[in-house]
Amino acid sequence: MMGYRTFTRCPPNASFLTILVLVGALTACAPSTMPPRSIDRTCDWLQEPHLQTLSFGAMTMEEFENWLRGNYGIDKIEYKNAYPAGSRTNFWQKDGKKYAANFYEDRLVRIDIYWEEPYPTGRSFINCFGSPSFYDTLYQQEIEARSLSLELWYPILGIQASAYLLCRANCPPSIDEQTGLSGMSFFAPRESVEDVLPFLYNSPAASKNILESLRPWPGDWSAIVTDGQPKSQ
Repeated sequence: MMGYRTFTRCPPNASFLTILVLVGALTACAPSTMPPRSIDRTCDWLQEPHLQTLSFGAMTMEEFENWLRGNYGIDKIEYKNAYPAGSRTNFWQKDGKKYAANFYEDRLVRIDIYWEEPYPTGRSFINCFGSPSFYDTLYQQEIEARSLSLELWYPILGIQASAYLLCRANCPPSIDEQTGLSGMSFFAPRESVEDVLPFLYNSPAASKNILESLRPWPGDWSAIVTDGQPKSQ
């Protein structure tokens, strides 16, 4: 009899099982706040001069298709509609990197590269491209965590690189030379960040946030400034 009572008390009831399932699902879907893995990369891996020398603002979609076939051996080329109207994007992959070519009214405006972990360290990036002219940070409160974005700006070279970190404790997350950069963009060189923003962001709010937090590169990772309080999305 005691054995039976012990058995009947151990299994959780239906409500408790439901809670466990929900907690498990939420945990599985919650974004990881572990810093992304990073590794020093060589300049040959990072620089991709064949992309930097494209005719941004002039190359047509047909010209780009021929270039893509010749340089990457890709025959099937498809485009997706993008925002604003008149924008098209083409995606492809090569050697663990994801690429996106962005067009507006049949002219190439930007190439984006998205890296997979381990990301290239900020140190190796600066070793290859030199110190950026400017940087900006954006610390935000998101639904399940807080995020810190870092962008390195080389407007005269037509280059921008970025990092994205999440945290729930010890926020905002720290940034140093080992921070992994998740992607970069190539575009037509301009004199200032304000001049290149139209090629990168269609959102006036995003451009405003960047310009408000834009600072000259301090020369040392430890001197990077971040807001103490997160902004709401």
